[in-house]
This record gives sequence, C-alpha cells and structure tokens, in this order.
Amino acid sequence: MQELLTPENIRQWLPVAIGVAVGLVSIPFVLRNQRRTKRMRALLSQKTSLTIVAKEPLFPGVRFLRFLTGEPYLSGFLSGRQVHIRQTYSDRKNWTEIDAALEGRGLSLRFSARGFLSGLALFSKKKSVGTGDARFDAKYALRADSPLAAAIFTLPEICDAVEEVWEKHGAKGTLEVKPGLVRYREAGALRSEKAVLRIAAALNLVLLVATAAEAVAEASGRRGA
Repeated sequence: MQELLTPENIRQWLPVAIGVAVGLVSIPFVLRNQRRTKRMRALLSQKTSLTIVAKEPLFPGVRFLRFLTGEPYLSGFLSGRQVHIRQTYSDRKNWTEIDAALEGRGLSLRFSARGFLSGLALFSKKKSVGTGDARFDAKYALRADSPLAAAIFTLPEICDAVEEVWEKHGAKGTLEVKPGLVRYREAGALRSEKAVLRIAAALNLVLLVATAAEAVAEASGRRGA
C-alpha cells in the first residue's frame, strides 16, 4: 500500500481520480437537465402543434453504431410549410434551431439585434441594408444580397413579430433566409418556460418571413426553382 501512495504515483493518478469524481458528481445535473429539456419540449409541442419525433440513429446504415442517436426534435406542417425545431451542438455550444421550408432560391439575408455579433460579421455577397425606419434600423441589423430584402421588414405584421421576439422575449438569436429555408438560431438548450415562449414567438416570425420572402422574390423575378 505504501508503494502505491508514493508521490510519483499520486501525481500520476490524481488527475484520473479527480476526473472520475467530477464525472460522478455531474451525472445528477445531466439527468436533471435532460428531464427538464424533455418537459419543455413537450410544452413547446403543445404550444406549436408540432409532433415530437423520437430519437433517430445518427448512422442508420452502420449496425454497430446504431446506439448513437440524435436528440428528439419537433416536426410538422404549419401554414403549408414543413417545419423542424431541433437541438444541435457545434462550436462547443448547444443551439436551438427553427427551420421552415422555403420555395425556390429567392433572397439571401441575415437579421439580428444590433450589438449581437454572432453571424453578423462581414461575409460574401451580403451588405448592410436599411429599411428607412431610423428607429428600427438603430435597433436591428439586416445584411442581404439585395436591397429588396428591406421590403420584408417594413411589413407591419413582421415588425410586430420582431418586437415580440427581441423586445418582449429578449432573444439573442439570428434569423437567416437562404436557399430552401428560413432559419432562426440561438445559443442554448430548451430548458425553461421562458425559452419555450421565445421559441414559439420566433416560430411565428419565421413563418411570416418565409411568406414575405417568397412574395418579394416572386415580385422581383428572383424566385427560381
């Protein structure tokens, strides 16, 4: 026993012991967060009428990896569009994403509150676009491949929905329109009723923007297959 407790052995095994201890202590927190996320996902399903889709294999074609599954997600048709709400993980962060199908290619844009830098750095073919409403433009940043995108955010119902998401619910996410979909994305998992209400409001905005984006693209002749 004394040979095992030499300073050299202690230095070698102490990090392993600490790692195991931390892992054991964190298990209850992980399980609690999983249960909370499950409850909030069910609540969001009730508020949006979307169906919860059970876990699916990440590699369905590889038999010995079928135990690796993704998170359950919400799916369904709203306003005639396929909609998904998912929890994803990238850049060492959990993300909540809302995707709504969009016909054709149309416009390409990103929208967020000013001061929120995620996704709003300079990127190709997208330039800063103003709506002409000084108050609105002072609070929100719109970057697009065409000034026509400004027309979307001059519609009263969309301005109201934007205020609902960012002002009332304190969103810190990014809205993006790109070929085939409209996406709202924010950091964090779905673990509180406050987050559920925010995502439900963001879903309403996503659907409104999808309809407006298609209308603007069609009127301008930009909408293609």
